[in-house]
Amino acid sequence: MTSTAERWLLRAILSYSAFMLYGSWVPLGWRPQPLGEAWAAFLALPGPVWPPESVVDTAVNALLPMPLVFGLALRAALARPRVMVSVVRVATAMALLGLLPLVAEFGQMFVEGRDPSWSDVTAQWTGSLLGLLLFVPFGASARRWWDRLVATHAVRDRALAWLSLYLLGLLAYELMPLDLSISPVELYRKWRDGHVILLPFVGLPGGAWGTAFKLLGGVLAWMPVGLMWRWSRPQAPLAALVLRGAGLALCVEVAQLFVLSRVTSVTDVLLGGAGTAAGAGLSTALAHMSALTQDRRNRLGSALAVAWLLAAITATWAPFRFDASQGSAEAWMQAFSRIPFTTYFVRSELGALGEIVHKMVLYVPAGLLLAWRWPSRAVVGHLVLGLVAFLLESGQVWLPDKTADLTDALLGVAGALLGWRMAHAVLHASAPSVGSTMGAAAGAPSGSPPMRARPSPPAAGPRSWVGTAVQLLALAASAWLLARSPVVPYNIAKLMPGGLAGGLSAVGMAVTLWWVIAAPMRLLGPGRSAALVLLPLPLLAHGLVAFALLRLTIPVQMLHKVVGSPVLGWPGPWEDLLRFLALHMAVMVPVVGGMVLVRVVWQPARVADLISWMFVALLVAWPLHAAVVDAAATDNLVELMRGGGSLLTSAALATAVWMASTAGSSIALLLAQRRCRLAMCLLAVVAVAAIPVLLHWGLEPMLVKYGHAFSALQFILSSDREHYAAPAELQARLGIALLAVVLLVAFLQRPAWKSLAAA
Repeated sequence: MTSTAERWLLRAILSYSAFMLYGSWVPLGWRPQPLGEAWAAFLALPGPVWPPESVVDTAVNALLPMPLVFGLALRAALARPRVMVSVVRVATAMALLGLLPLVAEFGQMFVEGRDPSWSDVTAQWTGSLLGLLLFVPFGASARRWWDRLVATHAVRDRALAWLSLYLLGLLAYELMPLDLSISPVELYRKWRDGHVILLPFVGLPGGAWGTAFKLLGGVLAWMPVGLMWRWSRPQAPLAALVLRGAGLALCVEVAQLFVLSRVTSVTDVLLGGAGTAAGAGLSTALAHMSALTQDRRNRLGSALAVAWLLAAITATWAPFRFDASQGSAEAWMQAFSRIPFTTYFVRSELGALGEIVHKMVLYVPAGLLLAWRWPSRAVVGHLVLGLVAFLLESGQVWLPDKTADLTDALLGVAGALLGWRMAHAVLHASAPSVGSTMGAAAGAPSGSPPMRARPSPPAAGPRSWVGTAVQLLALAASAWLLARSPVVPYNIAKLMPGGLAGGLSAVGMAVTLWWVIAAPMRLLGPGRSAALVLLPLPLLAHGLVAFALLRLTIPVQMLHKVVGSPVLGWPGPWEDLLRFLALHMAVMVPVVGGMVLVRVVWQPARVADLISWMFVALLVAWPLHAAVVDAAATDNLVELMRGGGSLLTSAALATAVWMASTAGSSIALLLAQRRCRLAMCLLAVVAVAAIPVLLHWGLEPMLVKYGHAFSALQFILSSDREHYAAPAELQARLGIALLAVVLLVAFLQRPAWKSLAAA
């Protein structure tokens, strides 16, 4: 899969995840309550129950995560088919999918008008499992399809890819809301109630406008099918395309026969054939347009733009029953200050989906026209279309039969973007060009000017600062949320108190973690071997920045609990700074050592770097032990070390940090290269396995304090001082903590390893 295809797939996954969460929390009516009480109430909700009347809601919840899990499996397992990386990615994706329904439903505890339910959670978990099972037989085909959809290919391949996507969406829309039944009794009732119509043009909506919209909408829905089929099969007879379109529409109507709330009608079959013919004719017209002079193309483009605008006005304002008394400033403000999708929340699933599709489809031709006529003015064109959508919705304020809504304007812009993307993907595909392909289909002159080919995407470069900022914000948000959890060790929770101060502390901790874990990767760059020989000097400068970050963002008393309260009577923060620099260097030397070891295993020619680091580590070991342990101002750290702290216990703990850095750096390099190197995998496994042994050697097994007897690990990992973790829970907490540290190192270092590999 190309990098372009991977980027578009990742964007689609993130957008769909955000849509799922937002849809679960609309209308965003905040209902404040303590987090602990909300969680207890959520756990106390009744178990999964699926009464017959909730079959539609259950089906929707089951279908909702299926595209997401399918896309995550595609991104995780097939982006680079290496066994180890694929397993890690699939496991991570499934863990996130398991958490997403919980987050969505638990968030409803804080939203007015929403009713969280374990039935919805279970249904979404079931849908996730079904999506994963569907990926097994269809994963390879999906990979090839997605690559054709977004990468640079011939017109035929890309047209077929977009056509399959459109047909999948059309089928999903026609089968909503999935109240399926194969019961002969239910099907007879549907026939008896007049929901199966075998006579053409019978049962159309009342009124001229309703009939016109029904017929025109049916034709427009099938026009993309004819257009794409003509592009992919330029020599096929028109009659064959029309028969194929009508046959496909017949299959859709037969499938609708088993959806109780949908109407099966022969009229829709005829409209499918007519829409396919219209789409094929549009393809021929576009081929002839490519042979026009620039002046004629300009006039034709302007005429089509005016025609679309008139159609949009008609579709939005018809039947034009204006009422001047409706257009007050209060009504306008209410329409455009409403939370997006609030009006859709009160509708049925079918009604909401249908309205979303109608609003987007109305603006798709505008996006197509923009990509064909004004390809170099995409940004300005979409801004103009956004203004048009806003004005059309504003006009609905004076229409009593309409509901003006900012959401509809946003959906219109989304439809225009979709149309532009479809046209841009096909019109700017690689050879054969669209001009020549469509010209051949329509018999256009061979001298027709070909469309410009899309240039190849540039090679991926180093990670941008924007990407790093997004990474840090995600880390800060995760840290702040975890600090609110009752299962997180209380010493970590105290670092991020409530309110604005807690948010600032979370940001400070995120930036500090990046500075400590990712920034030292610059020491491994080309020509930086001398920096390892003089490692204490760059680490001193590095520590000054880390101290400034922590001193400004976390509570001072928490910093004193680690480095000790001032006892020398020096003015200002100088004593805090010196004690922090000593502790910082004691931690950073093994952290850098892990990076160096991974670099040497990856490139054995750099073994001199490892020798330089080992020389520096041995040289500073005793001075750092004397400064951090022997000269400690408090016993907060020393009491946790076995036997009160010795050079051997300090070495064991430093080696544990070295192994944690080695494991995280190994995984980061594997993810950056997307290749499963056996030596790197073994190094990560050995490093992770060694950490618990080293912690056992370095940490005190028995402490008596606060009226309790506990170990150093219990003190570090327990949720509070009154309830120390039992042995089984302690082992689980230790495993989760080690996994979190290793994955955090991999998460923060992966961009740097990717840049280093590219260099």
